[in-house]
Amino acid sequence: MKDQDRRTLLAMILALATYYVWSVFFIKPPEPAEIPVSGAPAVGTPDGTPAGTPGVLTAPAAQPAPDFSCTDARTTFGSAVRFELSDCGGIRKVEIPGYEAAIQVTPWWTWIWGRVTGTHSGGWAPYHSAGTAQNLASGRFAEAGAGDPLLASTGLWKIQPGTGESVEASYTTPNGVLIRRVLSATAEPDIYDLSWRWEAPAGAQGPFWVGLQEELVKTSGPYDPHLRLAAVVDDSLEQLHAPEDAAAGLVWDGPVSWIGLEDRYFVAALQPQDVLTDVRIATDAGGLTRAWVRATKESLTPGESVELRFRLYVGPKDVERMAALGGGLEKSANLGIFGFFSKILLFFLDLFYLGVKNWGIAIICLTFFVRASLYPIASRAFKSAKAMQVIQPMMKEIQEKYADDKERLNAELMKLFSEYKVNPFGGCLPMFVQMPVFFALYSALQVTPKLYHQPFWYIQDLSAPDPYGVFPAFMAVGMVVQQQLTPMTGMDPAQQRIMKFMPLMFALFMFTVPSGLAVYYAINTVLSILQQWHNMRSYSLSAPKPA
Repeated sequence: MKDQDRRTLLAMILALATYYVWSVFFIKPPEPAEIPVSGAPAVGTPDGTPAGTPGVLTAPAAQPAPDFSCTDARTTFGSAVRFELSDCGGIRKVEIPGYEAAIQVTPWWTWIWGRVTGTHSGGWAPYHSAGTAQNLASGRFAEAGAGDPLLASTGLWKIQPGTGESVEASYTTPNGVLIRRVLSATAEPDIYDLSWRWEAPAGAQGPFWVGLQEELVKTSGPYDPHLRLAAVVDDSLEQLHAPEDAAAGLVWDGPVSWIGLEDRYFVAALQPQDVLTDVRIATDAGGLTRAWVRATKESLTPGESVELRFRLYVGPKDVERMAALGGGLEKSANLGIFGFFSKILLFFLDLFYLGVKNWGIAIICLTFFVRASLYPIASRAFKSAKAMQVIQPMMKEIQEKYADDKERLNAELMKLFSEYKVNPFGGCLPMFVQMPVFFALYSALQVTPKLYHQPFWYIQDLSAPDPYGVFPAFMAVGMVVQQQLTPMTGMDPAQQRIMKFMPLMFALFMFTVPSGLAVYYAINTVLSILQQWHNMRSYSLSAPKPA
């Protein structure tokens, strides 16, 4: 293998490792921007500090207490999506009964380490079913108020008996603003209409806001399973991975397409039907994160009212479904820079599933399809690699002859390649072609719920890691066999050691990804070995003739 080929191969390996580490551990959080949390003109305080100082979470100011209090009594509404409406305001649960909560996976190596350290007891159980429906809220989702969202008091929301099609609630704030909320089902089981109306008989000062509050945890990146705040603002996906980033106030500025809560595979998104200009976020010292959007009208004269209307989508991150609904919903399935290839692979994966009715077998069919599509490129690359191996003595002679003249050295090498019609980078072409396929499939299976809770053979959930480690280990063994079929002639000892560690590196990587991806690459490794064996029997190692 030529030096350029080895350097290119090492560069591809480093790119793979860098992409993985970057996507999982070093996703850059949104840049914090200090904002006036009240959205209203500052008023002087006794100590001389202006009220509503930008980015400062102040203690709630004294407000007239309402003449009633809430008890967190809940009313259930909906069937395909089940909401628990609290008399303290907002929605306390947003459940999807058709989807069970994520299965907890305990790999055998994690269990053994837990036994050693004392964090695990009892026998090994690779899968732990949650036994509950998928839930996308536990704080107060889709609440509303008038005035500073950080100082809003909690009073009794009067919830009217629902009709099955809609449910209404109302609340009178301490300063006399009547807020009416209507949640209505639509013909689409995953779509609801949600509206708020503020009425001020004596007039009122805003802002008039709709938002949510949730106790969020820090997430490691877009593939983390925990709940996080997300929005599409100015046609760009924003995600709050670290709630502490909003401790001083944070603003996502631009036209708001939607705001909501998401996890790895599901999303609850509020799509405003009116023009809203930004999303404002604040996390208090107790770890409670609040996010809200505001009506453009900032005050009401006596008898005036203002209304905000939303469309609420609750469901899986189905790219085709969300793209059809529009409004930037499909951006929640963040497919990354190789999203175009991801959609192609998902299309064929769906096509194969329609034929075999099993997602594991569909993945195997996809593997055969991809290998067959890349076979002509791989064959040409093998021929090029063989030709490079044949002219190695001539290359070495030139390198020794012009060791002190880099310019002449490169010119003579290019002349040699041209004379024998050898492409020095031909051997690396399959790797360049397969990189988009690898990242595209990795991204697709990490964020789309097609494999969610889907079994295959001994695997109960193809979207979760393989707790037995069978397919990752099988892939590692296959890579070792493949290395034995590829002599490392011309490599220095350091490069040979790196190549020998490659199976271990990939195996460790595959132990952490969805088992569906491990199935793909285990089968892909077997097909690569068979193809390489076929090429070695088909193409003799003879010297190419000069052009």
